[in-house]
Amino acid sequence: MSGRAWRWNDASRQPTSSSGRTQAPEDPELPRAVGNQEVLRLLSNPVLVEKADLTQVRRVLDVGGGDGVNAIALAQANPGVEFTVLDLPGTVEIARKKIAEHGLSDRISVRAADIFADTYPTGHDCVLFANQLVIWSPEENVRLLRKAHAALPDGGRVLVFNAMSDDSGDGPLYAALDNVYFATLPAASSTIYRWGQYEEWFAAAGFVKPERLPGGRWTPHGVISAVK
Repeated sequence: MSGRAWRWNDASRQPTSSSGRTQAPEDPELPRAVGNQEVLRLLSNPVLVEKADLTQVRRVLDVGGGDGVNAIALAQANPGVEFTVLDLPGTVEIARKKIAEHGLSDRISVRAADIFADTYPTGHDCVLFANQLVIWSPEENVRLLRKAHAALPDGGRVLVFNAMSDDSGDGPLYAALDNVYFATLPAASSTIYRWGQYEEWFAAAGFVKPERLPGGRWTPHGVISAVK
């Protein structure tokens, strides 16, 4: 997370001129906010590991993968799968160190890029957006999904993991409470979207066969996937 909420799993995102996004330096609330989200991701990451079925996957591109926390958790649970963490230069250096500390440098690589401005590397059969698409606007989310679609081979999969709202827009309760938190964030588009919105964005980006995988826990997190 950067600023106060550029990303739940990234404590060091810096702005780039190509994306035009800015970040207020030395935010006095940052340590507390990062600590809060560290707790949240520890509670929610088991949902990602449980619901992200990688049995037919060889290589995963973790877009906006931050410090590598999600790639590390998934690599530990899926020994036959390799991962690439895609994020800005300073962030991937943090990820590289954390990956090495976990003894996973042979299976998790890093690649520096701006997730909006740069082309995604090919050679992966799955693209993961973990706690990313709650940050951006619907238009930006479609843009990111189209970039994922272009990078994937036919039959490749996209996975989206984050908090989800019911299609009615009024639940579950914890999602509503989370939206109060998101309303305080400096990223203007931050919100918890409905499951059906992701299906609409998948279709707009060219993906088919969406599948919803609710977490089934007290947090509103879940995984939704689709196929190129």
